[in-house]
Amino acid sequence: ADAVDVPVIAAGGIMRGGDIRAVLEAGASAAQLGTAFLSCPECGTSKMHREALLGYGGEGRDASEPLPTVVTLGYTGKPARGLQTDRALRMADLEGALPNCFNGMLAGRTLQAAALQQGRKDAAYLWAGSGYARSRAMPAAALVETLVAEAQSSSRSD
Repeated sequence: ADAVDVPVIAAGGIMRGGDIRAVLEAGASAAQLGTAFLSCPECGTSKMHREALLGYGGEGRDASEPLPTVVTLGYTGKPARGLQTDRALRMADLEGALPNCFNGMLAGRTLQAAALQQGRKDAAYLWAGSGYARSRAMPAAALVETLVAEAQSSSRSD
């Protein structure tokens, strides 16, 4: 951060207070968290989405082997990271066939609604950053309080 004359906002994989402290100590002006809040009830993610995040992506998975994530342009036309569902993999194939010209958001809304209604994780897009396996279930205010307390503690492993 000392190499530039503008504030640096660190983002990506920041899920715990220790992560926040580490980026601030490295010189960032601030930390931006996204995926850490996806499991909060206020976020608006579906119950299925929250369960996938908290369950390491799927049945029988654990923290040692969470479902991988994948970056796709197919959902919105812009790079977005989500759980590697069957739909995400099919979107990657479509991107290859139609490079730089596919935005599946409009058509995908109908499919997403049906997938959520039927509980079909394989057919849904489930946003998730690279650190999603460290997600926690708690209200947003409690998460912020927890993150602050962790950031102020002395151990990075929080």
